[in-house]
Amino acid sequence: MGESILIAKEMKVPLYSDDSVIRSWASNEYRVETFSTISLLNRLTQKGNIKVNDAVELLANMIRKNYVFIPFNINHLNISLQFAIKKYFEKNKKLLNKTELLDDEILGAYISQFGNTSYDYQSLLKVATDWWIVLIENADFSEEIVRYCIESISYRLSMHTKSTILGGISKDEHKIRYAGIWMMFLLKAVLLEKDISKAWSTVKSVCEALFTRSEGDFSEILFQKIPKMFIEALEKNKEFDDTKKIETVFKFTSPLPSNDKEKVELYIQKNKPNFMR
Repeated sequence: MGESILIAKEMKVPLYSDDSVIRSWASNEYRVETFSTISLLNRLTQKGNIKVNDAVELLANMIRKNYVFIPFNINHLNISLQFAIKKYFEKNKKLLNKTELLDDEILGAYISQFGNTSYDYQSLLKVATDWWIVLIENADFSEEIVRYCIESISYRLSMHTKSTILGGISKDEHKIRYAGIWMMFLLKAVLLEKDISKAWSTVKSVCEALFTRSEGDFSEILFQKIPKMFIEALEKNKEFDDTKKIETVFKFTSPLPSNDKEKVELYIQKNKPNFMR
């Protein structure tokens, strides 16, 4: 590979390599411009030489071939979901089910990445919650499909544990992780002024599916842990004054079904944050 760098330098052409160490070496030590398959694919897509749908499929193929880091966003997820639904319906004349969704070569490859611990967790969470906002607003996707997608990604994100061998594993950790994931989605829906009642009902159905054997865990996550994390997130927000924080809580709770609203508000009243005192 050293020879390739020297040839690229002598010929004054960029070096093509998917090895980030080689690219860094060439760039830093020899001042040689470099590019990877991903950057090449992005450039070809931007110039119109490759269709976006084809680029999405090629990236999914790279994921299946164990490329270490494949950047993706909500556009990749949307396109792959639309393609999976269309392909499955044309073949079976019925809607995509959960199993087929995960087995789809393209969409399944992207969803699997949410469980990849080599990715930055916060980046994955942002992509996930951004996509979920789009999903709940898109009338082309059934509630069942939306639930399948959120459930599958939530499960994979929950595998990113913060526990250590020395520190031990909290018995509530899996519930805390799920609550944190869904709280971020709900908070984002509130701040973006989206349909809170739909976001809540979706979270509720996903939580029910994942905790179907434990009604106690289901209730604890929805009516204790999520409200707790919601007000904690607001307390840590340095950009909002107390009035804005109270207004945000109101926007969250007011659209909820009456029974759920009562339970969430009861928890908040019993554990009133400083900005509400």
